[in-house]
Formats: sequence, structure tokens, C-alpha cells
Amino acid sequence: MKKVIFILLASLICASCTKFSYTDERTVPNGVWNSFEPQAFEFDWKKPDMCVDLSLSAAIDTSLYREKVFPVIVKLMSPEGENRQFRTEICIVDRDGVLHGKANEAGQIVCHQVIRPHMFFNSKGKHSIEITQGTSKYDLVGVKMIGIGIEKSNLKYK
Repeated sequence: MKKVIFILLASLICASCTKFSYTDERTVPNGVWNSFEPQAFEFDWKKPDMCVDLSLSAAIDTSLYREKVFPVIVKLMSPEGENRQFRTEICIVDRDGVLHGKANEAGQIVCHQVIRPHMFFNSKGKHSIEITQGTSKYDLVGVKMIGIGIEKSNLKYK
């Protein structure tokens, strides 16, 4: 009996220490992203006390989109109706001309960047994130995929 209790406790402790990760991505139809068509992500959040890092990913055809950064508008919506919105940029090429991504099999650069480290989703339930391209173009050509990532942060707090 003691062995069973020990095994159950050990498995619960190990399960609580595992690295949490959530990712999702959307393909941009025909590689043309209209500024009035946000890419929406919805997820059921069960851990309001967990500190996480929010990241964005984008697959970009650099022969069609030649800028060094890709501006986006991120809108976070909670189940209670709270909305937070901010502008940010995904870095494609730094000042020295070094790419901040890896080429995929289609020849696109896939960039991955943490945009909000050490954040909390304060409540349980259905949260949603909408991402809109933030350029001055009505139809943006060259962005093939946009994705989000939520990972447990390495921040130690009490």
C-alpha cells in the first residue's frame, strides 16, 4: 500500500513539473493577408496562476515581403470580456542582415519570437487572441502562416 501511495505522489509531482506548451497556427489564404481579416486563435485556459511567455511565429516569403520587421496588432480577449490590445513586431532580419528564422521546405523564412514574456491569463475559460497585420497595406502579400505559442515561463516567483 505504501508503494502505491508513493508511486501516485511521485507521478503527481512529476506531472506538475512538466513543461507546459500550447501552439497553434493559421495558414494565410493564397498568401495575401487583408488588414481587415484578423487571424483568430481560441483556447480553453485552466491555469490562471501559471506565468507564461506568449510568442508569435510567421512564415514569410522574403521574395515578396522585403521588410526587416513584420508589424502586427495583437488583441487578447478574456472570458469576462476584458480586452487588451498592443502593437508589436516580428523581427525578420537584424541590423547586420542576419535572418532571425529558419527556412522551411517551401523556401519561406519561419520566424519565432517571444512578444510578451512573464504574463498571466488571469481567469479560467475560453480566451481568444486575434492577430492583424499592422502594415499600411490593405492586402499584404508574402505572409504564408501566422501562429501563436504559449509556454510556461522560467520565472521563479512566490
